[in-house]
Amino acid sequence: MARRWPVLARRWPDEWAEKKEAARRAMDENRTVIYTSPLKALSNTKFTEFSKIFGSDRVGILTGDRQDNSQAPILIMTTEILRNLLYDAASGDIVPLDNYVV
Repeated sequence: MARRWPVLARRWPDEWAEKKEAARRAMDENRTVIYTSPLKALSNTKFTEFSKIFGSDRVGILTGDRQDNSQAPILIMTTEILRNLLYDAASGDIVPLDNYVV
């Protein structure tokens, strides 16, 4: 059976409240939320923004040269890092991403 992965992608300004609520629900279910961006600078900006919303202890960041709070329930990362995690998961090198909301 195919697994459905909700995407926290912002398309319109009024959708952001729904995305925050989806993140809160996922964390209540002990799932990890992943927010990706194509640029490291945008990842850093989103890390700061999410830290203000959810608290710095609940948000982590993974980029090519930065790794802070990598076990947090919300992970901000570049798309390159997510791609590498998925490749590693496919090869069996890490735990499958069963408990993640992307």
